[in-house]
Amino acid sequence: MARFGETLRAQREKKGITLEQAASDTRIREKFLKALEDSDYQTLPGAVYTKGFLRNYAEYLELPTEELVVQFHQERDQPDVPRTFKPLNPIARRSYVFTPAVLVPVVVLAGIVLFVSYLYYQFVSFAVPPRIEVTEPATDAIAQSADFVVKGRTVPDGRVTVQVFPGPLTIADIKPNADGSFAVKVQLSRGSNHIVVEVLDTTGKVARVSRTVRLEAARGAPPAGAVAAIVMERHFSRQ
Repeated sequence: MARFGETLRAQREKKGITLEQAASDTRIREKFLKALEDSDYQTLPGAVYTKGFLRNYAEYLELPTEELVVQFHQERDQPDVPRTFKPLNPIARRSYVFTPAVLVPVVVLAGIVLFVSYLYYQFVSFAVPPRIEVTEPATDAIAQSADFVVKGRTVPDGRVTVQVFPGPLTIADIKPNADGSFAVKVQLSRGSNHIVVEVLDTTGKVARVSRTVRLEAARGAPPAGAVAAIVMERHFSRQ
């Protein structure tokens, strides 16, 4: 008696059907159809799936389905062969070896980074003006006394110059303290005074800040003409 696989193959060849065509028509993978014809139990899936494939294939070839299923069970006189899987080999960790092909690009990249950093430092050093801040007066102000103190903060290695207009009154070469702070006393004129504070850093860059301070007489104080008249009156009364 022919094996069930031989019966399947003989019927397919009798009908002139290729395995590829049978797989396309039945929607069963070609390797499973070939395993059925070869009685290759190792390649076939579990018994449930195999019986389903066998029934569909037998109906497709117009063969007695139940007889082939019984014959399949008779020939397969051993339980399902457990599918074996090869153990995966552990992934070997590759050690990093600094070969010239790796080292040269790293050195070139580091050089580019250093060069760009140097250019940025030079740009900041020579293109950006020095920092200067006038803290007193923080804004335009009104003063009651001609003696006025200008205070501020700048770079410690800079040189500060203060000018007061009209005049002009110029106080130059003021050296800031270690923290960059400075203070200088100036003499204001009656009315509006324009104060210009200038700093020169070691690279030759200059920054300026200006303030306007208006000197007004203290409240209750007589004007200058009245004071002069009182002095002259006292002088002639003594004579």
